[in-house]
Amino acid sequence: MPQIPLSKRINELLVLAVLDHGPAHGYQIALSVEERTGGAFSFQHGTLYPILHRLEGDGRV
Repeated sequence: MPQIPLSKRINELLVLAVLDHGPAHGYQIALSVEERTGGAFSFQHGTLYPILHRLEGDGRV
């Protein structure tokens, strides 16, 4: 299994934490993560959807 950097793992966990409360669109996920972390974490343009695709490909969403 390839090693995935810790920062990507944290982002995946943040996305999964939001989705644990129910379905959400990408924009809703980004807003929720920023809100829940008090702005400590936010997604840069173009980073959220690759995470969602990876999670979907792994069967986690």
